Amino acid sequence: DDRIIEGDLLYKPTWDRPPFDREELIPLNWTGTDLKIESQTKDRLTESIQYRAIDELKAEPEPWDLIVDDDGSGKIADIVAIRITKDTLLIRLVHCKYSHGLTAGARVDDLYEVCGQTQKSVMWRKGDLQHFFHTLDDRARKKYSRDGVSPFEVGDIKTLYKIQEKAAILRRKMEMVIVQPGLSATKVTPQQLNLLASTQAYLNTTIKAPLIVWCSP
Repeated sequence: DDRIIEGDLLYKPTWDRPPFDREELIPLNWTGTDLKIESQTKDRLTESIQYRAIDELKAEPEPWDLIVDDDGSGKIADIVAIRITKDTLLIRLVHCKYSHGLTAGARVDDLYEVCGQTQKSVMWRKGDLQHFFHTLDDRARKKYSRDGVSPFEVGDIKTLYKIQEKAAILRRKMEMVIVQPGLSATKVTPQQLNLLASTQAYLNTTIKAPLIVWCSP
C-alpha cells in the first residue's frame, strides 16, 4: 500500500492517489540504443541508455550549465544536470534503467528499481545543499582519477564551484527524471501507472519535486 521506509521512519501515505497521467509520459526516439545497455561507461558507449539521455539533455532549448556523469556505486544519480536561471537554481537528477526485454512493453519489473532510486533521491534536496555539492565534487574527482576520463559532459570542476558559491542566495528547485526505454507509452498498464503515481506523490509530498518520465512510444 505504498508504504516507504526512510531511515528509521515508516511512511504510510494517506493520499487518494490517481494513476500517473499517461499523457505526461514522454516517448523518445531510441534508434541506435540497446535497451539492455544502461551505462555509457568510461568508453562513452553510444548505444547505451545513459548516452542517449545525456544527448537529450544537451538538445534542450535552454542549455545546462553543468551535466555530470555520476554513474557508479554510491551515485547521486546516473546523470546530474544543473542550471541557473535568473534567481533560481535547478537541479535535475536523472535515473536510467535498462529494459528487462529486448523491446518496449508493459513489464512492471522495468520500473520497480528505478522508482525506488528516484524516491531515495529526496535526501539530496534536504538541508542547505552543501552535502550535495561536496559529494558531487568528491565523486567527480575520484571518477576522473579512477577512469582517466572527465565525468563532466557540460561544464567542468570550476563551473561546479561557481554554482556552489551562488547556491545559497538562489531559490532552489529539483526535478527527478526516470529514463526507461523498456516502458511503452502506448502499452503502459494501470499497475505501471499506479507505481509511477506512488513515486510522483512521494516526491511532491516530501520535496515538491516534479516527476518526469522518458520512455518509448
